[in-house]
Amino acid sequence: GVLIQTAGLLQSQAQSTGQETTSEVSDLVKINNIVGYETSNFPSLGASVENNQITHLNVSVGLASGSDPVNLSEASYAIETSSNATFVNGNPTAQKGITFYREQSLKPDATILSEQDDVMIVQFNLTKIEGIDPLEENGKLKLILNSPAGSQSTKAVDAPNKIEKGRSYIL
Repeated sequence: GVLIQTAGLLQSQAQSTGQETTSEVSDLVKINNIVGYETSNFPSLGASVENNQITHLNVSVGLASGSDPVNLSEASYAIETSSNATFVNGNPTAQKGITFYREQSLKPDATILSEQDDVMIVQFNLTKIEGIDPLEENGKLKLILNSPAGSQSTKAVDAPNKIEKGRSYIL
């Protein structure tokens, strides 16, 4: 129910841009992979739970083939876990719980993916984002990345059967 409402909101926003379909496709960002962390052994990350849940997601993103440059601070995200869903503003200065980590070929303060080999890690701290809970064992996660001109990328993954303290998992 909540994801359908969120998806409907994202669809409405995409349609309200008035962009042609071709321009919507030209800003497609691909979700490469998602790594989840159980962070109770890492107080520096601000984890506030110690019950073997995935509290942080590192989402690797890059431009899809043929895409124009995309400013990730203008993107938005819908995050759904087994228990709830929420809409997240992609601007780290306006949204608690989201951080950009620049990877290959990006300058330290970059928010724009402009080359095919640009990679950004978008970290979501699920303990600091309102409306979403950390990922439980055997839980499901769905992430929708909505680019500024309306393109959407979706990735659905499953949490492991056993989440151990201080471990990371490729989801």
